[in-house]
Amino acid sequence: MPVISANTQRRHEGYFRREWSYAVDRSRNIADGAVFILPVCIDDTAETEALVPEKFRALHISRVPVASRA
Repeated sequence: MPVISANTQRRHEGYFRREWSYAVDRSRNIADGAVFILPVCIDDTAETEALVPEKFRALHISRVPVASRA
C-alpha cells in the first residue's frame, strides 16, 4: 500500500521509492485485475501531480479523508 502525500512529494529520493519500484516489478508476475498495489493519498496532493511510478497512475488512487486541524 504505497502512501502518497506532500511528504513523498518533497522527497525525490528515499527507501520508499525503492519499495514502490519493487512492487511494480513484482506486479508483473501477478494476474491482471488482481489487487496487489493499492495507492493511498493521505492529504490533498493532486493525483496528476503525484511523483509516483506510471503503474500507480493506471490504478485507482484511494483517498483517506484529511482530519480537520483544530
